[in-house]
Amino acid sequence: MNFRFSVDDNIWFFQDLAKNNYSSIFENSYLALYKRLHEKYNIKVQLNLFYQFEDFNLSQMPDRYKQEWIANKDWLQLSFHSKTEQTLYTNSIGAVVKTIMLYNTNEEDADVTLSIDSVIFTFKLTTKETKIIDTHIVTNLIKGIGLGVNVHISGLQLEEE
Repeated sequence: MNFRFSVDDNIWFFQDLAKNNYSSIFENSYLALYKRLHEKYNIKVQLNLFYQFEDFNLSQMPDRYKQEWIANKDWLQLSFHSKTEQTLYTNSIGAVVKTIMLYNTNEEDADVTLSIDSVIFTFKLTTKETKIIDTHIVTNLIKGIGLGVNVHISGLQLEEE
């Protein structure tokens, strides 16, 4: 049996790779863990990335690891998740958002702020609460803030013809 392990909100391991002069990406303990899981269980891993966190962004990532990424592409895949932790979606043409799901992973209540095209919405989620917003929204920009709150968005991105 094969399966894929998908992990959101990745950027910190890139910062570590850029800062250190490792001979392999797997000298990073986070990536080493996934390699061990792949070798033991044959799992495929998809890491969903942020482009930027604080003063680091992916343009600062050196290309010295490029061949190693290519050599492991059959089981280790990278996918873009959002620009930053706060910017969940941005597109100048826009999107039709079908569903926004908020899930509080905390052991206490969490305050959440969503900004949809600069219109601010605030929510309080109780411990482990899931809130689903299923009103269709046409938007160009969605930002979110909420410590320990997972946000998942489904919809259709608009494109020029």
